[in-house]
Amino acid sequence: MTATAINWADMPLFAGRTAGLPFQKHSRTSILAAGRAVNGANTARERVYQVIAEHPEGVTDMEIQEILGMSGDTERPRRIELLDAGRIQAVGSKAVKRPGKRDRVATTWGVT
Repeated sequence: MTATAINWADMPLFAGRTAGLPFQKHSRTSILAAGRAVNGANTARERVYQVIAEHPEGVTDMEIQEILGMSGDTERPRRIELLDAGRIQAVGSKAVKRPGKRDRVATTWGVT
């Protein structure tokens, strides 16, 4: 007898609860966690957007993280969501100095 994985995302109780946040379809816990994170993600996304809007010259991910005191693991997905939604765009690049690491070129982001 083989077990069939349940696709929890197809269950009516969970329909539409994750608002586009990533989750594992086979995991009830993952879907519930994504559902609980929706409000926080919306707030973080708008905070990221506000920083970008306040810097018409463009701002890098690292600068956004420093301004908001937000980790890259939180900031980058919210910035990608804004990019995918067409609310921001790449507007240029600049050299970024990182302590103890090689300098690099980073993309700057601006509103559309």
